[in-house]
Amino acid sequence: MEIDESKILGAPNVFSDPEVGQYCAILSTKNGFRNCVGEAVSAKLSKLSFAMAACALNKCGLPVSLPHAS
Repeated sequence: MEIDESKILGAPNVFSDPEVGQYCAILSTKNGFRNCVGEAVSAKLSKLSFAMAACALNKCGLPVSLPHAS
C-alpha cells in the first residue's frame, strides 16, 4: 500500500513516529469513538493506522509489508 504523504493534511512528521499509528489503532477500537463517528469511519481509521505505522517503521529502517486489502 503506497501512501502519497504530500496529499495528507497535517504535519508531515506524523509518518515518522510509529506510536501515532498505534495510538490511532487503539482509538479506532474504543466504543465511544465508534459510537461518535460510526463503524465505517472507525474501520477506515483502523486501516490507515496500520499503514501509518508501517510508513514510520519503514523510515526507521524496519520495512513492514502490509497485506493488500480487497
